[in-house]
Amino acid sequence: TDLSLQITFEGTIGNGEDFSIAAGTIDLNEPLHFTFWNSSDEKSVYDSTLDQWVLAPNSAAWPYDFIIAFTGENPDQLNNYSRGNLPLDYDFYGTLKPVAIIENIEPATHSRLILLTDQASGNYVVVDSGRFHCSDGSFYRFFNGVQNQQDSQGNYQLTSLLPPPEGIYRGVKQHHYFFNYHCMIFNNSQECLHLEDQRSVPADLTPTPVNINFPSYTYDYVPPECSN
Repeated sequence: TDLSLQITFEGTIGNGEDFSIAAGTIDLNEPLHFTFWNSSDEKSVYDSTLDQWVLAPNSAAWPYDFIIAFTGENPDQLNNYSRGNLPLDYDFYGTLKPVAIIENIEPATHSRLILLTDQASGNYVVVDSGRFHCSDGSFYRFFNGVQNQQDSQGNYQLTSLLPPPEGIYRGVKQHHYFFNYHCMIFNNSQECLHLEDQRSVPADLTPTPVNINFPSYTYDYVPPECSN
């Protein structure tokens, strides 16, 4: 790619007394965007007059948390899928160290995390999520690094977009990886996927801040399991 990180060190090395200069460069993938939404502000209800499902306000909406870790190993060793929910007894906090924490994403708001990595493939994002600071369970997704520069001649490919059409969801363009704490069908556990392109655009599109837990590991509590 055309993105690299260069680090230069000036000073003494080891027990030596001589002043030294050391430099290193690593080639990085292009920025990779993860977008997290709390879309629990709307639900899908059946309109008998229109004879179809429509969106309606959800009075039972709540804030949501996303606790995020990255790994080079598939966390689902039993099934080896590229994406899915992890077993309820999966030890997220004993196995991984969260590198980013998004707390209290209010209904109808989103957050964006941008990752730089030097690993082109074999990457997994593992997310523990929940309401009211409790864990609803963990899930994971496989992803490749973003390489927009295709060759040494400087030919580029466009940054990928995700559905809905043109990658725009609720007024925000979604690049690469899109996580949605979803709109629910009334009295059902299914998502409102068939209505994604009809979702309302929130009045305030300011992203919720992301707390970065790297390189200093400062976030170490384990949320309780949700009771319902």
